Amino acid sequence: MKVSLISAPYDLGREGAGMALGPARYLEASVDLSLTDKGFEVEVETVEREGLFKDKFSAVADVNARLAERVREAVGRGDFPLILGGNCDTAIGVVAGLEPSRIGVIWFDAHGDFGTPETTPSGYLGSMPLSIIAGHCHGQILKSTGNGTTVPEKNVVMVDVRNAEPEQRIRLENSAIQVIASDEIESGLHDALTDLSSRVDEIYLHIDIDSLDPLYAPGVDFPAPGGLSVEDVETAVGVIAQIFRIRAASLTAYNPDKDEENKTLQAGMRLLATVADAVAGSGKEVRHDG
Repeated sequence: MKVSLISAPYDLGREGAGMALGPARYLEASVDLSLTDKGFEVEVETVEREGLFKDKFSAVADVNARLAERVREAVGRGDFPLILGGNCDTAIGVVAGLEPSRIGVIWFDAHGDFGTPETTPSGYLGSMPLSIIAGHCHGQILKSTGNGTTVPEKNVVMVDVRNAEPEQRIRLENSAIQVIASDEIESGLHDALTDLSSRVDEIYLHIDIDSLDPLYAPGVDFPAPGGLSVEDVETAVGVIAQIFRIRAASLTAYNPDKDEENKTLQAGMRLLATVADAVAGSGKEVRHDG
């Protein structure tokens, strides 16, 4: 299997600090070579933003438009796109590079990421990527990717979400999104995936590393106790790969400046290998849609 390892080293369009440093840190730790050693053919690509930073909306739109194109090209070659993202907003470009109306989204995150400008007075875009993907706000960012198609709420499964803001929690409860709490993962995830499989057979897998408990991943901007273990996520990825073709996957939200003894780096490297192994082992990556 050929892996297109795509680095998107940006935090809401900004570079050089915080979560924007995460992708480069994985590459410095030779994640590409670790995947090669496991038998994968790996091509590393880096998304480069055009020009100087103007404002967060134009920067986010530019990064995601370029990322969407990289994902389309990888899929067109029959490669598996594995994205090293900074902030979760990079999911917008990944989904746009696929076929949003035909895929499901499985989203591991400590937070809801389902806010809107109305529920988020600060205007923090990092709390809105799933709302953007579902078509609830900032449609201009989605359109800038060259694919304004949205993902239906019923085709989204969220895992963890232990630290959602009250307004986001209400929005999620009133939506068609299925939310599986961290303490329900063994009992509820399989049923949610089975239900999702009645509508789609391909998914985008999004893993925000703060879905892990800070014990395993302290290097994040918004830590919250009570999260998943690395083994929890690995087991879940294996189940997902048995049911769906994982069309693309992302690992986001690692801030090396806040890491302790490289714990988060090691957890992320392990999860990247787990995803690649699961995709290759499922036998579902071989179909080429041209």
